[in-house]
Amino acid sequence: MNLLRVFTALALSVLGFAAGSAQNAVVTPVDLSGDPATTSTGSLSYRGGFSLSDSHEGFGGLSALELSADGTRLLALSDSAWWVTAHLSWDESNRLQGVSQIEVHPLLDSEGRHWRGRSADSEGLTRAGGTTYLVSFEREHRILAYDLGEDWSALNTARPSPVDLPPGSERWGDNRGLESLARLNDGTLLAGVEYPSGLSLNQAIWRRAPDGDWQAGRMSATPTFGLTGLAAHAGWVYAVERFWARGQGNRIRIRRFPADTDWSAPIQAETLGALDAPLITDNIEGIAVMERDGETLILLLSDDNFSRSQRTLLLAFAVTDQD
Repeated sequence: MNLLRVFTALALSVLGFAAGSAQNAVVTPVDLSGDPATTSTGSLSYRGGFSLSDSHEGFGGLSALELSADGTRLLALSDSAWWVTAHLSWDESNRLQGVSQIEVHPLLDSEGRHWRGRSADSEGLTRAGGTTYLVSFEREHRILAYDLGEDWSALNTARPSPVDLPPGSERWGDNRGLESLARLNDGTLLAGVEYPSGLSLNQAIWRRAPDGDWQAGRMSATPTFGLTGLAAHAGWVYAVERFWARGQGNRIRIRRFPADTDWSAPIQAETLGALDAPLITDNIEGIAVMERDGETLILLLSDDNFSRSQRTLLLAFAVTDQD
């Protein structure tokens, strides 16, 4: 196995896939608002954040986010089929202090090649148990499982195995597939579609019990907002909703509902906080939730669409409503 990893790494180098340390990373602290007195939004207390940039071709478009168990390492997924990792540092007040050691690695197909073109639109990410992670794709709709090894040591060599899709996925639109994934403690997989379909005004969230069938569910939507991120933690499911319009920019809602909710009716989610101008905001798609020193912390990550007019933001919040 070690020889295979060495061979794959050499092959990636020959083919021009720049795996490993990022190039010219710039990490810049950002405030929640231009007003220093603004330190929270709703039930979310701001715990620091950074704007991230790098010249590596695979850095950008970050659409999904996972964390190590202790919250000191980040695993992000680009929507052009790249893994991005980084180290995080926190102070004694659970404030995000730094982002360092950024690395970029290609997401591989079953032949060990970097996904390209339409097949590379990777959007959702969740840990499936052990060292296995699930990745969802739009355009060419699918869910793939990757065994990333201990401490994500197999990022450069992991090859996928397929996971079944919800029924009717063949009718999904070109850019209207599974935008987000999350996994509950009992192994139940949640998969969110970005925009409602048909006449429904609710967000579509599919649920699959371990070794079971898919079940369609609905979450009450903030009108005109799409569902871009899901995360599960301590009996709650957290969701990111995003609105964008030319001339208005991005607006973000962070919502949650109990994981043991009744799925036979539309789920009524509560709104924890909002990111609207003049608060800092961008195209937030990634969310991860963890516990640290008795506090629930939410990290949000934005997809800059590889555009110079947008930013890759990593923002940390503490949930002050601990009901």
